[in-house]
Amino acid sequence: MTEMTDRVAGPAPDASAPAAGPDASAPATRPDVRPAATALLRVAGMPASAWAAAGSPRLFERAAAHQRGRRRLADRARTLADLLGTTVVPGLPPNTPYRGAVLALRRRLHSGSAPDPSDCRLLDRITEVPDALRREARDLHDIQQTLTGEYEALAAATTEEWERVGELCWDLVRAHPVMGVFLDSTAPELTETAKRRLARGEHWSSARLRKSCTFLWRALARAAVKTTPRDWVGQIALLPLSPTDPLSPTDPLSPTDPLSPSSPLPLLPLLAPGATLTDLAAEVSHNVHTLRARLSALDLTTAAPTTVIAPTPLHFTSAEATEATGGTPPPPSGEPPVATHLRYDVLDPANPGTLRRIQLARTRALDAVMARLAAGPRPVGEIEAELVDGTGATGERAETARRALRGFLAHLHRLGVLEACAPPHRVHGGWTAPALVVAPGAVLPHPTPWPGASSGVPADWFLDSYRRAETADHRPLTVPTRTVDAVHTALRTAARLAALRRADRDADGPTPPTAPPDPLPGLDSEPRPLSAFLESLEERDRERAAGDRPTPLQFRPAYDGWHPARTPGSGYARLLDLLRDRLDDGPDNAADNEPDERPDNEPGKRPDMESGKRPDMESVPTLDIDDALLDELGAPTADESTPTWPMDCLLRPLDAGHPYGPATPLAVLESMSPSGVMDARFADTLAALTGGYDNTARYRDFIAAVERAADVRFVELLIPPLAERAANAVRRPRLTSWWTGDPDPAPYHGTTALTGARYIPLDRITLRRDGTRIIAEADGRRIVPVHHATRTPVPPYDRLLRVLLAARHPGTGTFLRLDGLAGAFPGARRVPRLSVGGRLVVSPAVHRIPEADLWHPDDTDRDKVLRLAALRDTAGLPRFGFVRTGADGPQTPVDLAALPALRTIDRLRAQDGGGSGLLLEEALPAPGAHLLHDRAHPGDHATVAAQLLLRSPHALDTLVERASAALRG
Repeated sequence: MTEMTDRVAGPAPDASAPAAGPDASAPATRPDVRPAATALLRVAGMPASAWAAAGSPRLFERAAAHQRGRRRLADRARTLADLLGTTVVPGLPPNTPYRGAVLALRRRLHSGSAPDPSDCRLLDRITEVPDALRREARDLHDIQQTLTGEYEALAAATTEEWERVGELCWDLVRAHPVMGVFLDSTAPELTETAKRRLARGEHWSSARLRKSCTFLWRALARAAVKTTPRDWVGQIALLPLSPTDPLSPTDPLSPTDPLSPSSPLPLLPLLAPGATLTDLAAEVSHNVHTLRARLSALDLTTAAPTTVIAPTPLHFTSAEATEATGGTPPPPSGEPPVATHLRYDVLDPANPGTLRRIQLARTRALDAVMARLAAGPRPVGEIEAELVDGTGATGERAETARRALRGFLAHLHRLGVLEACAPPHRVHGGWTAPALVVAPGAVLPHPTPWPGASSGVPADWFLDSYRRAETADHRPLTVPTRTVDAVHTALRTAARLAALRRADRDADGPTPPTAPPDPLPGLDSEPRPLSAFLESLEERDRERAAGDRPTPLQFRPAYDGWHPARTPGSGYARLLDLLRDRLDDGPDNAADNEPDERPDNEPGKRPDMESGKRPDMESVPTLDIDDALLDELGAPTADESTPTWPMDCLLRPLDAGHPYGPATPLAVLESMSPSGVMDARFADTLAALTGGYDNTARYRDFIAAVERAADVRFVELLIPPLAERAANAVRRPRLTSWWTGDPDPAPYHGTTALTGARYIPLDRITLRRDGTRIIAEADGRRIVPVHHATRTPVPPYDRLLRVLLAARHPGTGTFLRLDGLAGAFPGARRVPRLSVGGRLVVSPAVHRIPEADLWHPDDTDRDKVLRLAALRDTAGLPRFGFVRTGADGPQTPVDLAALPALRTIDRLRAQDGGGSGLLLEEALPAPGAHLLHDRAHPGDHATVAAQLLLRSPHALDTLVERASAALRG
């Protein structure tokens, strides 16, 4: 990848001054031995070349040539109009009939139209017209005829291309098991519908099959471009961090500072050249939501004594009495309320995806059962032993009491107050060689959920896929620690840049941002029960239900992105001024927007787009931010900016040659988020398949160390899924010694859930303020809630999450992204890449496409192809990218040389509805530039998209003091 890097730097540093930037406060010495650490590799299930093969570069280049021909024709027509006005019209008397006809012809020529045959005959009859102008008019007429014929031919070519793309996508879906499995789980009816329509003689160019083709293309893009783990379209591999060169394992890395310019070794890539995915493995796990739905039909009157039960997660004591439940009224004013009822939010049998509220009057029997389940799930036999056998009753009296207890438990279970508990079944198979997968008629490996089960994964089970990786010479693939250190240094620079941006957003400038509402209004220094606070929030939300529902605190805040400077003269404003001078569409780069007007046969014309590469993408300019510039702009220091909690960094490795130079980006930074979330679902299986996943143990040790240093208890918040699709995301390893929320930890932590952990009922948690901090406590000890799951829960659990996470560790609320630089420059048509420290691209290049530049939705596909081809030609748009309607909108992969892209763009425009245009972010790396090969896909060019998940810092012991100090305030 050839780069033009424009280093946006500050003044040259004084040689006598101490080093600036993230290493300024670092210790002079480094430990000789770092604790072992691992990285996660997330890879796409299909090669990017399969998706790119559905592109039609020759058709789009043909359309672009046609549009260039039309522009040249229009320019020549205007030139002819000018010449007629200067050489012919002045010589025609005002009263001659030819003068009006020539003036009318000039008007048509000025509009870009070519002369028709009658116009050519007119010019032949006028003696004042030079022969050269007559020939030019006939040439323009002939060119117009040629273009008209090409225009008609493009309609047929577009229809033929729809047939090719449809057959290609259809063949890929039927031939490759990855796509077959994916479509079976997402749109099982689509393949059957397409088969029926094809059998009836319909063509892929028909309206209905074009729609099916577009869906298949989008599914192929999901499997080839995105790496989010799912079934076989998104897979996981484990890569150890190694202090040795993966290319020369006998040579240890330099013991000197690896980031020093005087280091004798070059900086190695994150993924070694020739890195290849090899063996495959899979795990199937029972859907927690459907499992609980089945257990709800269990009859506790006849259930085995070993059946485990627990209360429903959301249950609190209440002093209210209602007509529906009866009970005693509240005490007179001035007396403390008496908890006369227990309030439960239980699954609605009529709609298992929602909860309903019931209240039960407190009785001795109900209190006795709930008291014995206060510490968590217990077998029915133990409760029987304590409540029946413990009374000393024998014989018929004991049997009657046992039947009554079982009946009462069954009644509570039918109401939803109690839930039967069982760990979800999980099975993983061994490793399978890729040769067995690519053989004709082969199927992807999947373990059998239970003995005697039929082949295939049951509909109510999840499948996660895993891979092994090795180097070109068949050694286990590792990530060089020196390169990881370089990434961590660049991450510190990125954190400083994000802090500079955040300072301007939060500043009280001329246009101050709207202050967010207090997430917990009414909370003061007096401890308040969590249950009472949830009730007040629920009431507030009900009162505002007619308007926009407030979400003052979210588990994963929406990305605010870049913004125009709010405070003139601030460091952020000065940074934007520096960047504005280097924008692609600035005065110095205006020529880049001009179309290529060279004839098709002229040397130096644009190459055939079959290669998938464009000259304007081979040398994309990059703006780089370094620490010297951030120092000059007054950015916070690295120690002030970096989070006080371990972060997981999601990177897209780049290929820039080997060895790397001093200013070559190693990767694209997608995001930084709190550790232990993105890998939670896979941690236990990775440990079982690979013999150990030390990131979990090291992170658990880190949490325990912070607990001891700050004298707090970290408490994992377990929230049950209320939908089948969300059920797989709740799985996680046990990281804390305490948990709250769902009393049953088995669906989350597996069969070892209860080992060494204790349950804290929600009813024992109180909240209070301590200055600006919100403190949660239970049994007189401060607790710090954590939530290691990726999905935001649905009501009412979203409210519980918002409230408890208001008392979380401040570092666990940090989410860092720096993409979308175009948001800072609303008027810019093109914004180049932005990198930090010369090592990480934090914002790929972005092109803004106004709505006026796009076609009308009712245009024919031929006209849409012509419009899109001309747009790419004149605006220099990359072929591959991610399109969205706004800075915070979801990104959709798109190939602008593929016919299905027309439908994808129309779909996004229809969803937007506001006519705000589109943002196109370059695909970096683009198909053809990925580093990782996959033996499960035959062919020399079968490279797959990959993301690398790195933990920062990977020596967590260095962060314990800062993390504990953040809790102490």
